[in-house]
Amino acid sequence: MWSPIIFGYEHVIKEHREFTIIRDVIIASSVLALSFYYISLYLYRVTTKLPIFLEIFCLLVSLRVMLVGNILLMQLFPLFSWELSVKIEYLTFYIGFIVVFLFLAHTFPQEINKKIVRMTLFVCILFSLTTLFPAIIFTQFLSTFQIWIGFMLIYLLYIVSLAALRKREGSYLNFFTIVVLMIAIVNDLFLTYK
Repeated sequence: MWSPIIFGYEHVIKEHREFTIIRDVIIASSVLALSFYYISLYLYRVTTKLPIFLEIFCLLVSLRVMLVGNILLMQLFPLFSWELSVKIEYLTFYIGFIVVFLFLAHTFPQEINKKIVRMTLFVCILFSLTTLFPAIIFTQFLSTFQIWIGFMLIYLLYIVSLAALRKREGSYLNFFTIVVLMIAIVNDLFLTYK
């Protein structure tokens, strides 16, 4: 269980549930709208691949919001397989990290090590393939992946710090983004192992 059971008056619990559903719908639809913006940006200004990475990442985040918490996807489609929804949820995490890594590799090619990029692709694809197994098996690998991501985020923090020292465009914003991502993953770890 991700959160404690709530006791109280029925109308209070319903209001709380409705609030969290509305919040999830707003987040999912806002991020989905952002993904459409980035794909249009790419289609009309094909000078760089960066909007494609942002578009894919926004799609994955929107899908992930629909699969965690209130599990809106299961509420919209009650016959949707629980096992498949968990597989997609894990894939959004694994593929999302590939996209973030590739985005920074394309943004700061002089600072990032190509061998580490290839290793990251290999590791993320390997973990993605674990979702071919039943949930009772592939869910056991998540903590290993989270630990590995922790080290990779430290590496990415080093990359954007180096880019900031070299005064590369966008390095300060990317530094802030990596710090927020690190906080989110640490938060996930605490939620998972509390």
